[in-house]
Amino acid sequence: MKKNKKPVGKIILAVVLVAVIGIGVYGTVIGLKDTIEHKRKVDKYLNNETTEALQLSEKTKVFSCDGFSITLPEDFETVSDSDSSLTCATDGIEVIVYGDEFDGNSKELKMSADEYLKSLADSDDGSVIFKEIDGQLCAKYAFIGEGNGIFKEYQVFCYKNNNTFWMVHFITEEDYTDRCASYISEWIKTVEVE
Repeated sequence: MKKNKKPVGKIILAVVLVAVIGIGVYGTVIGLKDTIEHKRKVDKYLNNETTEALQLSEKTKVFSCDGFSITLPEDFETVSDSDSSLTCATDGIEVIVYGDEFDGNSKELKMSADEYLKSLADSDDGSVIFKEIDGQLCAKYAFIGEGNGIFKEYQVFCYKNNNTFWMVHFITEEDYTDRCASYISEWIKTVEVE
């Protein structure tokens, strides 16, 4: 009598394959759920359930670092700061500020903030678009974030004081950039450099 041998290797492979596919589907569902939840929060934030928080009103606070300050809604939290950099964020919007110091003998001394901003984009592949917003030059570009795959748009403004160019990056998910434009336009008016 012949024994019926079951292909144990094939059964184990099938079980592993089903487990991997299950984990992949579960991860995709969880990732989709997180993305939908994030989008819902940003929509709520930008579409008015908290409009007063986005408008510059009495509910603002000043964020500063070494000769630079900006006034933002109190919803923003400081993520990190140092003498020459600052990161503030709230759902869907991030503001990153960093100072690029130069010495009194450098060519940057003679450059305006607009010239400096344009010089940084000279090495770019052409994806930076310059636009004037309320008399202030803005460099706009977008890219897909590493690891999370979220498409974000950057609006970068430059300010200059005696020995530092201050780069201010307003970062939004691309879908929300147009809806944030009027707020960003107000926020850049609050920038002060010493």
